[in-house]
Amino acid sequence: MSLKLSINGLSLTINRCSDPKFPRARIQPYGGLEYSIHGTPIGDGSSFEPKFIWTITAVLLPEEALVLEAIYAEFDRQRRMPPYASADILLVDTYQQYIERLPRTRAIAPGATESLIGSSHVGYFPQFKAWMVEPPVFSALGYYRSCTLTLQESVLVSA
Repeated sequence: MSLKLSINGLSLTINRCSDPKFPRARIQPYGGLEYSIHGTPIGDGSSFEPKFIWTITAVLLPEEALVLEAIYAEFDRQRRMPPYASADILLVDTYQQYIERLPRTRAIAPGATESLIGSSHVGYFPQFKAWMVEPPVFSALGYYRSCTLTLQESVLVSA
């Protein structure tokens, strides 16, 4: 299980997350249910698929922390220069499978395979494009570095 971050020739694989929760979650708005004054259910929510956010707490070697800082610096430089789409960090998430109805819509992680779930759904480890929503924060942990960072999905990496 790992998260791989890549941008413009820089790459880092994070495989020592210290939080027991999977790092990927959906960003609101979720679908919801409200009720009319008469108690009739009314479906609520956006018509588009909510994007994902990764909240990562990891233990890194000092040299890995330097690569992560360089990835952020490159992202931040690209973010300030048109076309802004080039600021996307490629994020390969092999912590948690993505489940969707067939056919698969996202690019699959290199070396991964998809699993059919019944006759209508598929699960696989996907690739994402994401932005760092704040700089990574580091603290000393003996020889290692503890790091927290947050990435947010920008656009779909199509299958």
